[in-house]
Amino acid sequence: PALILKDAIADHFRKRTGRRPSVDNSDPRILINLHVSNENVSVLLDSSLIPLFKRGYRSGHPAAPLNEVLAAGILKLSGWDKTLPLIDPMCGSGTITIEAGLMACKIPPGKLRKSFGFQRWKDFDESLFSRVKEDSDGMITSPGTSISGSDISEQAVAQARKNAEMAGLGEVLKFEAADFSGMSARDSGCIIFLNPPYGERLKPEEIDGLYSMIGSTLKHKFQGSSAWLITSNMNSLKHVGLKPARKFRLYNGALECLLLNYEMYPGTRKNKHS
Repeated sequence: PALILKDAIADHFRKRTGRRPSVDNSDPRILINLHVSNENVSVLLDSSLIPLFKRGYRSGHPAAPLNEVLAAGILKLSGWDKTLPLIDPMCGSGTITIEAGLMACKIPPGKLRKSFGFQRWKDFDESLFSRVKEDSDGMITSPGTSISGSDISEQAVAQARKNAEMAGLGEVLKFEAADFSGMSARDSGCIIFLNPPYGERLKPEEIDGLYSMIGSTLKHKFQGSSAWLITSNMNSLKHVGLKPARKFRLYNGALECLLLNYEMYPGTRKNKHS
């Protein structure tokens, strides 16, 4: 289908202008997306060229990274209002923490991009784009709460700090090497986001023990907090030992995942409702 579309476009221009258009294979000025679904065919101009989820702050090649757009979506689904202290105790390369920082500081997620595909279109209005960009940059502010990440891996923390610097959040976000089992809430009413290993690189007994530790730590050390956990390991979820208040089905790439919310009431849930 792609070859047919290319030939059709080339033949169209040759019919109208008498010559076939040339294309720079390494840096095409216009990218066209073709989607075929049964009898439905869509031909679309790509206004981005580089996918929008690639914010531009991620360096290196972290293991099993969380998609930036998925991380932002999780934050939106949680209803986080940017005033509660936020903790990401298994931060990996820092994606959730950084996306939270971008939101809290009102930094446009595409700020680090050098260009967009639509800037090469004939009807691109450069002055309008400059005004929109200037207005958006003028909204950037300091966060209204603390946002921090940690990980048991010092290498992961070093990568998270580097990514935060790339995102312009080096002075805003705090990272440390720490084991979640030894942590406790520093602020009452904080919100916690957990993206634990799904189990691809751990033995079954190790992953079950990890999920059990997560539930125990949340229950005993983070009372009064709200926790959100995303995982594709459905078998190990029962080892958390907590009843989720809310549940969403999401996809991290091709992996089907569950996003679960645990409300850590002081005392018992029964006392909370009383």
